Amino acid sequence: MESARLREDERMEITLALASDDATRGLFDSAFRLRFRVTLGSELEMEIESRNDGGEPFTYEEALHTYFAVGDIRQVSVSGLEGTDYIDKTDGYKRKKQDYEHVRIAKETDQVHLGTAATCTINDPVWNRRITIEKSGSNSTVIWNPWMDKTKGMSDMAADGWQEMLCVETANAADNAVHLSPGASHRLAAKLRIE
Repeated sequence: MESARLREDERMEITLALASDDATRGLFDSAFRLRFRVTLGSELEMEIESRNDGGEPFTYEEALHTYFAVGDIRQVSVSGLEGTDYIDKTDGYKRKKQDYEHVRIAKETDQVHLGTAATCTINDPVWNRRITIEKSGSNSTVIWNPWMDKTKGMSDMAADGWQEMLCVETANAADNAVHLSPGASHRLAAKLRIE
């Protein structure tokens, strides 16, 4: 942990840091520094700052894996991705176009929506709430739910857990991977609030 502090606005801020070393080079062979900051208050703010500390450019993908509890996945919709192109990882990574309707989940879903910096909203009529996800430094949004069959093989999820969860990730993936020159940095951030 790099720091933890109660800010003047009475929100809690926690910062974690990671620098490349021998252990990380086995996974990613470039010099880097990561800083992950979480701010807790009436809104949840998350930020990843990545810096290239090496002498060569590198490319990477990133995502804030935010999993949301929902009343019933079959009744939830996600707005903000209308008309976007996406990669459907459940259908051989085919590229598809989201129609001009909200995203709805009716089967196993793993979609990487490309070229979108839009705010997304999870509409949850069962729990009578909306979860808004504002983002910056992000050009992809991932929508994921394992559905019934895939959940059976997951040791970290209850057999019926798929019915009450939805993952909406602020990301940079596939076509939107981040390219960092030596000395350059990138900031990915998301702000979540419930209405």
